[in-house]
Amino acid sequence: MSYYVIDAFTETKFGGNPAGVVIHENLDEEFMQKFAAEVRFSETAFIKKIDNKNWLFTKTCA
Repeated sequence: MSYYVIDAFTETKFGGNPAGVVIHENLDEEFMQKFAAEVRFSETAFIKKIDNKNWLFTKTCA
């Protein structure tokens, strides 16, 4: 699992709206909900790697 913080709607570091982005291979819904609540961003995106060409995107709002 890799975790990133993205600043949306800005060109300035630490400006705009922060959002979490998690790249993973197999997280369950309960973990994603708890993780999103823990980081306390208004939105956290979970991107699941299916294979080298396919990805599944899930968004969780805290």
